[in-house]
Parts: sequence; structure tokens; C-alpha cells
Amino acid sequence: MKTKQHRMKNLFLFLFLLVVFTSKAQDNRVSGLNSRQFTKYWKVESESPDYKVTFQGDTAEIVSPKD
Repeated sequence: MKTKQHRMKNLFLFLFLLVVFTSKAQDNRVSGLNSRQFTKYWKVESESPDYKVTFQGDTAEIVSPKD
């Protein structure tokens, strides 16, 4: 019984570390989101024609003036 619990504990630890290290490894990756990719996959629907989409790093910001 102890060996089964020991294996489960080791498996949990391994999976936890796997998730932590793989998510940390993606921090330095350059995002594939840019204006070309954004317009290819997304469409902005706004009541105002004056909306603006800007990109900074891996973030897209959509701003529309308030009437």
C-alpha cells in the first residue's frame, strides 16, 4: 500500500513540475499575434468607426471613443 501511495506522490510531483517548467519556458517566446495575424483571425465590431487596435508585446488593445 505504501508503494502505491509513494508512486502517486511521485507522479503528482512530476506532473506539477512538468507544468511549472513548461509554462515558464514559454515566457520568453515572442507572441505570434501581430496586426496581420489579428486581422486574419479576428474582426472588430464597433458602433464607432473611430476604434483603434494597438499591439504591445503579446497584448492587443482595442480602444473605442465613448459617445
